[in-house]
Order: sequence, then C-alpha cells, then structure tokens
Amino acid sequence: MTQYSGVYMRLLREEMGNLSAYLGSECSLNMHLSDKGLVERVEMQSQSKLCRVAFNAIWEIAFFPLPADKQDADKLRDVKLLVSPQ
Repeated sequence: MTQYSGVYMRLLREEMGNLSAYLGSECSLNMHLSDKGLVERVEMQSQSKLCRVAFNAIWEIAFFPLPADKQDADKLRDVKLLVSPQ
C-alpha cells in the first residue's frame, strides 16, 4: 500500500511543478477514486492557493493506479493526501 501512496505523491508533485512559493505551507486533501482509479471527488481542507493548485493537479492527473487485488484497491479508493512543499 505504501508503494501506491508514494506513486500518488510523485504524480502529484510532477503535475504541480515548482512549489517554492508555498514553502512552509501545507494542504490536506481527501481524494476519492472509482473502482477503476478515476478521480471521482476531491475535498480540500481550505481554499488556500496551495490547496487549489493541488486540487487542480489531481483533476488534471484524473487517473491513479490501483492494485490488482480488489481488497487492497478498495483501501486506496479514499485517500488522504498531505501536500507540504519542501
């Protein structure tokens, strides 16, 4: 499971690009995926600029890979992400 969260964060970082303007900020999001890995819903903790950038990036990615095992995949369908530029 940890490998998938790493993949998700890598995809998100790549899509978001340079976040140096947001150093010291963080954003918590909840991402809900379909059983095929398509983004169905994203909830933001706030309307900060960083959260909006992350929100838009998730929708641009649109698809996040899921494990072949259905039980493992179901555990990843509701994911909490913490974006904190370093």
